[in-house]
Amino acid sequence: MEVGLRLWRPAAKPFRWIGDHVPRWLDRAESSRQRGCELIPLARELYASLDVGREILVHGDFHHHNILRAGDRYLAIDPKPMLGEPEYDVPSFLRNPIGRGYRMESCTTERRLAAFAAAGLDESRMRKWAFIRCAYLGVREREAAVLKKLVGDTS
Repeated sequence: MEVGLRLWRPAAKPFRWIGDHVPRWLDRAESSRQRGCELIPLARELYASLDVGREILVHGDFHHHNILRAGDRYLAIDPKPMLGEPEYDVPSFLRNPIGRGYRMESCTTERRLAAFAAAGLDESRMRKWAFIRCAYLGVREREAAVLKKLVGDTS
């Protein structure tokens, strides 16, 4: 989290805004009929409910494999920089494995969300972004159940 808090800074052009891309990514995922595409309608609703920020530089691929120890601190590598909001970066961290065989589980996901919320991020926005981003990236049935639970969808 320290790395993210150092990265998420005010910025402007020439960086692209996530809001110009997310709708297209949702369209592409829906038309591809990939695993988890049944989540796209709710992902669109959640996205429409957000007033998506555009003043903060986000990493774009913020997860365990892109955070490296450098002496007494950590550095983030392999950025896909865009303008948005810090909560946009959290789903990659929630979803990517630390060890082999990792699957998105409710208890681990809730613990990670709580840690980011304790660092000052908006929990509701993180939950929405997790659902939205995972929907267009594709998910297994078990992950879809975790995501639905995150946003209170009982269907």
